[in-house]
Formats: sequence, C-alpha cells, structure tokens
Amino acid sequence: MVRRPLNPYLVRLWLHPVLLLIVLLSGIREGQAQLLTFGQKASTCTFPNGAITVNANFGMGPYTFFINEGSGFIGPFNSPTNSFLFSNLIGNQTYYFLVFDGSGTSNTDNTLLADLAAPGISVVPLAATCLNNDGSLQINAIGGNGPFDYQLNNGDFSAQNTFSGLPSGAATARIMDVNGCYTPTTPVTIPLNDDLTVSIGTIPPICEGASIQLPAVSNGENFRWSGTDGLDDPTILDPIASPGATTLYSLTAFRGICPAKSVQVTVVVNPAPVPDAGPDAETCYGKTVVLRGSGGKTYQWTPSTWLLNPNSSNAIVQRPDSTITYALSVTDANGCTSLQSDSATVFVTPQFKVVGGPDTIVSVGQPVQLYALGPADPGGSTYQWTPSTGISDPLIQNPIATLNAPQEVDYIIKVTTGAGCTGTDTVVVKALAVSDILVPSAFSPNNDGHNDLLRPITPGIRTLKYFTIFDRWGRQVFTTSNMGVGWDGTVKGQVMETGVYVWMAMGTDINGVVVQRKGTVVLIR
Repeated sequence: MVRRPLNPYLVRLWLHPVLLLIVLLSGIREGQAQLLTFGQKASTCTFPNGAITVNANFGMGPYTFFINEGSGFIGPFNSPTNSFLFSNLIGNQTYYFLVFDGSGTSNTDNTLLADLAAPGISVVPLAATCLNNDGSLQINAIGGNGPFDYQLNNGDFSAQNTFSGLPSGAATARIMDVNGCYTPTTPVTIPLNDDLTVSIGTIPPICEGASIQLPAVSNGENFRWSGTDGLDDPTILDPIASPGATTLYSLTAFRGICPAKSVQVTVVVNPAPVPDAGPDAETCYGKTVVLRGSGGKTYQWTPSTWLLNPNSSNAIVQRPDSTITYALSVTDANGCTSLQSDSATVFVTPQFKVVGGPDTIVSVGQPVQLYALGPADPGGSTYQWTPSTGISDPLIQNPIATLNAPQEVDYIIKVTTGAGCTGTDTVVVKALAVSDILVPSAFSPNNDGHNDLLRPITPGIRTLKYFTIFDRWGRQVFTTSNMGVGWDGTVKGQVMETGVYVWMAMGTDINGVVVQRKGTVVLIR
C-alpha cells in the first residue's frame, strides 16, 4: 500500500519481542470494558486524507501511542492527554493501535477506516438536428456523495447536469462529488438527426391571369425554386405564382448540415374566356334597345346605367337619354373570367325640343294659329295634335284651333322624325265668353325666368291702345301698345323699388267694342 508519512517526525519502531509480550499480557481481557475507543474521518476517493482519533479509557497520563498500518507499529507519539489524532490515512483498511499510560500499562485495539468512494457516471446524449446546435447531454451520477458538479469537454464544472445547444460529434463528460472526487473522463458521441422535411400538396387548377400561393411545408432555413415563371420570390418557402400557362415548379430546401431535399408541383392554368359584346346599336332618346353578348357562361355588363338585366347575355337598355358605351366581361364553366372586356356603344339620338307656341286666352269663336317647331329632319317629320277639339287638321304642323264655347283645352303636339324619334310640347288655349284685358296682381323681375315681365293678357282683344304703369306718386314708369311687350321693373335702366304700382289699359275687341281696365300690381324682388 502506498501511503504518505503520518507526520514529519514519525519514527517507525519494530517492537522488541519483550515489548510485544508485555502488550499481549496487558491486553484487554475478555468481557472487560473497551479501553480504547476511536473517532474517525473517512478518507475520500482512497486519497490519504482520512483521520482516526484514539481515546485511551484507562490509567493516567501522559500517554504514548503507536499505530500499525499493516507493516509494523510506528511510534511513539506522546500526548499529555488520553487522545491522539492520526491523520493522512488512507481509508478502506484496518489500523491497529497500542497505547501506554504513565504507569506503563498498555492496551491495544483496531478499527476499520471508511473511504468515501468516487461516484460512477452515466451519460445520455440526445441527437442534434440539421441545425447542429441543438443536441444535448444529460450526465448522471451513480453512487458517490452529492451534491455533484458536472463537466463537459474539460470546461468549467457546473451544478447543472444537462448541457444543451451542442453540435453532433464526440464529447467528454466528468463528475466531481462534494468531496472533490472525480469520475474518469468518459467519451460520448452526440448523434445527428436528419430532420429536414419538405412537401407540397396538390394545387387546384387556376385561371389565366390569376395567382395562387404555393402551399409548401418545410422546416428548412433556405429555399430555391426552379421554373420561376410568374413567381414573386423564388427564394421563399411559399411564393405567389402567377404563371401564364401550365408550369412545373421544383422546390429545394436547405437546413444546416443535412443534405438538401426537393419536391415538385404542377400548376395547371385554364385559359381565360374571350367576351363578345356584339354590334353597336342606335336608338332614340327614351327608347329601349337590347345588347346581345356571347362568349361565356355568366355575364357582367358595366356600367349598370339604364340596364334592366346587367347579368344577362342579352341586356336590355331601358330608355337611355344619352349615348353610352357598355363593357362586357364573361365567366366560363371553369369559373375563369375574361382578362379583357369587350364593348358595345348605344348611340342615342338626343332628346329634341318641340315648341308648340305660347299659351293663349281668346274669346269664344276667335281662331288661334297653332304652330309646332321641331328639329331639322332630312327624312321628314310627322305631326299629331291631341285632342283634335276645334283643330282644323290634327296631322299638320300649323293647324288653326277655334273653340266655340267657353273652355280650356291642353293641346299636345307630338313630332316624330324619320328615324322614329319623338318629341312633345303642350299648348293651352282658353276661350272666354267675353273680351277682356287681364293683368296679374304681382310679378318678380329678378331674372329667374319666372314672372320677370308684367304684361296684359288680352282675350278677344284685336288691338291694344295702351298699357301704362304709374308709381305711387303718379309718375309714369312704363307704357306700350304692343300686346307682346311687358314691363321688366326698370326705368331707363334703373331698378325700381318693391311696392304697389297702378296700371291702366284700353283696347278694341274683335267686334270693335272698346274695353278699358285698371288696377294695381305689386312688384316683388
């Protein structure tokens, strides 16, 4: 056994046979109390760091102590007390002790010094993935005296027994217990798990001009697509594909140190339908026309203005009032929509104005000349007056109306062009039983187009002698003998103030009878 000296002054003595005889004769007799007792501190890892305290429970001091480590007693070790500490001992073996008191009485005994052995070691590796930075080790102590510290690859000891974030490959592990005892350096291999995956499912057909996101699934870090026609980014996992025709795409995925993996997918592209909006059409203002489209299963006309059925192939344009162009888009049986629309224009002959003359108040039996003005029409227009009451000819442009009884008739003149377009106007003729001069009670010369002029209404009057207006101070502000002329509320260009004005009029009716009238009118602004 290899051992260090007990202390610097240790002297090894081989006892004389006489001394040995004394020891044997003075030994503990069977059954008597234990005269030597021991206290000990176990060694660790079979290092010479154990200790035994020998206590002599007999006689009186001073005392002399001897120790036998297996190769003879060593001593003496003198102590004024009955105790002595032997240190630097290696555990797991039996030590013999001989003690003399001051009178020369001796006793001997032995004790086994314990040794706290180093722990065993168990290492459990977990594989690293392709990233090669996520492997781990768990180091476990077998036996030994804790708490333990753990070491990986000759690094610092740590109280944690799990090491993560490790690459694949060779590593070493070691454990140190609470007594400073080490396990042997243990080699271990962290395996590599090729966990790179890449896949892509079946993609439904798309329509020409449409896009689709390629639904690839992978845990890769980098990606490369080939067949890049229509891809928005060939370096990402799930790019948007907008191919112009059916295309085969291939995806290659990369992850860490593992070999690249590839998958393929075909994107089928259905061609877009081509719409036909049909020929342009001509129609009159307010007249309905039909558009006739083709080229699809469903249809969409835009704008929807005047359309009764914008989703029909034969769209009805109801009474358009101006020329308009419609665009047609179609969708086929595959659900594909046309990429470009086709158009048809509806040319609308603008609404034209028919003037049937002014409304008129006449005496019973007084003829009224009616006259309709319509658009210039090289093809020739036709005319129709309704009702025909008192009309000399309801189918001409300028008939004469004669009402032989007091009544009021609204004559409607309808003008139809050679292209079939129509326009109307209304002329009111009122027949009174007597001739008269009538003047409204108020007028508003503010240039809004309504009641801007004050003029007399002269049923049955053949000639107007005068129509004169005075202000409240009796000054003449207007006069005329023309039945078609009226006052606009000004004098020599100066606007007259709001207020009451007096008017006077005289004329001769169709029978030569003189008619005189007077009254007041309110000027309103």
